[in-house]
Amino acid sequence: MHQNISVFIEKHRDVLDLGLKWDVIKIEIRGFTMQYSKRRARLERDKENQLLIKLNELQGKLCSSRNDPYLLNEYYTLKAKLEKVSNKKIKGTILRSKARWYENGEKKF
Repeated sequence: MHQNISVFIEKHRDVLDLGLKWDVIKIEIRGFTMQYSKRRARLERDKENQLLIKLNELQGKLCSSRNDPYLLNEYYTLKAKLEKVSNKKIKGTILRSKARWYENGEKKF
């Protein structure tokens, strides 16, 4: 992001009004951060989906061979990774809820 800010400043160096220049640079930063956030969220969703697919395949294999220690170890490893992803999503939900509560307070609908 630090490199991009200098690029945005250089891109809009011919704008003389400092207020307008600041607003244009903020718009550029907002656009960049939105694209980054969307890309990151898509990667997280893909990662979670891949873990779910692998976990389902592994459960099928475990049904046929219950005593394979390698499969059990892999199963618990994948389950821990999936739980870590879920905990990250839950923390994000809690944070957004706190922010919404802080902004809006307790409102009766």
